[in-house]
Amino acid sequence: MQVTIIDSEGTLKGIEYRLRLEGDKIVPLEEAELVLTNQIGVSAKVPVVGGDWEFPSPAFEALGFKSTGGTWDYYFSRWFGPEGGVDHTLVAMPFRGAMNEGMGRDLIVGTGARFVNSMKANELYANPDLLATLKEMNYQGFVTFTMRGLEVHGLRLGMPGWGISNALEALGPDWPISRFLTEAKKGCFYESWTMSLLITRYPWPFVSKSSRVILPEVPEEHFWFLDPGPSKRGLWTEGTRLGVFTSWGARVSEAGDRVLKMARDLKVPQIQFRTDLGQTLATSWGSVRETCYSPCGTTSWSGSPPGEPARSLVGS
Repeated sequence: MQVTIIDSEGTLKGIEYRLRLEGDKIVPLEEAELVLTNQIGVSAKVPVVGGDWEFPSPAFEALGFKSTGGTWDYYFSRWFGPEGGVDHTLVAMPFRGAMNEGMGRDLIVGTGARFVNSMKANELYANPDLLATLKEMNYQGFVTFTMRGLEVHGLRLGMPGWGISNALEALGPDWPISRFLTEAKKGCFYESWTMSLLITRYPWPFVSKSSRVILPEVPEEHFWFLDPGPSKRGLWTEGTRLGVFTSWGARVSEAGDRVLKMARDLKVPQIQFRTDLGQTLATSWGSVRETCYSPCGTTSWSGSPPGEPARSLVGS
């Protein structure tokens, strides 16, 4: 597919590289069959997918919601397209803090996530004013509710942190990214756990650029390059953020072990990444499950219960 990418903030670099890897061609707007963007208000004669915008308080409250304030704990995100929403939801918990145990700068350096069918999320996304607003905006992409316990914290288009890489890691084998962006429907996601982990090198997070380094070969289907440059010796970068590894697993521990093995195999000088993902996600999930899902009963889940082996397509 011929794709135009309008990326004012450099947040779509990983997806752009993956599209090329899957055989899609990046072209000027006049040649595009699909536009992928992180901006709002882009118009074209072909489908426009994406956007990154947080609803301000007045718009949020006009839809009938009220923010809890403070810092959100986790989020729900659901895909919306021309035919409406896809009826399963990503529940995602961020890894906050540049260092283990949440130490260091308060940055999101990864995400643990899973596609579910949650009654709580279904209730939020059934809001008729929200559905009308998305239709009026002609929006196509992920819509996210940030949550604090049982209460809604905020609403945004797109996903915070690295959640988009979790969602794309969960795509089934018959769903290359460009097909998903244009034809998303029931049965395109696996329900297993996914992990994303930001890989950096010193002196990140203090500076964004450093000396040039050659990037070794990686399992490209699980690595989202953030700022690669091609050379005869392979890919290189001057960025201190190298990319994001993603993995899946039937259990939290399995997904965590896989992403950490890939990170440890990446031989780059002064490499940095967190190593406490499994324990951190297990703790976060315990809190989220108790406060959000237990009151819904077992019927709030599709497929295998949370934490049990699962590698079937959601809703299939």
